[in-house]
Amino acid sequence: SVDSSKIEVILKDIQRDPEKSHITHIDFLAVDMNKKINVNVPFRFINEDKCVGIKISGGILSHILNEIEISCLPKDIPENIDVDVTNLDLNQSIHLTEITLPDGVEILHGGDKEHDTAVVKCYKPVEEVIEEPTEDVVGDEGTTEDSKDAKANESDSSDDKSENKQDNKE
Repeated sequence: SVDSSKIEVILKDIQRDPEKSHITHIDFLAVDMNKKINVNVPFRFINEDKCVGIKISGGILSHILNEIEISCLPKDIPENIDVDVTNLDLNQSIHLTEITLPDGVEILHGGDKEHDTAVVKCYKPVEEVIEEPTEDVVGDEGTTEDSKDAKANESDSSDDKSENKQDNKE
């Protein structure tokens, strides 16, 4: 309410005091209830605990998009858009064209077959394999790795003997 008239608005931004969390500033956007507006709405991924790719195949989900820009009347703005991942298996993804939108809601960018962006994907994590050198590898000098190790051990043991002699002298 401004003076004696009422204006329809939606919340655009809110700022809070970092220490006390008190509201310090609020921005409202005046809207015409009969004209469509563009807003960003978050995705809500449901049934992740029942997802076939996770539960049976051992995969993990990658949320590629977290929100989408939509166009609708102010009264039709959804709190979020649900994406059901129950039947998503390994190496499969859900695209924008596969999502059921609420009545009166249109996706602004990417909701057609030509620009069908993936929203979520299920994949199998890849383990990094570290290869260890084999024992029969021939080095630069024509000796095997085993003989190099033996020589290194001999020099280590001779160092130990010299240290023991010094300890005895002290």
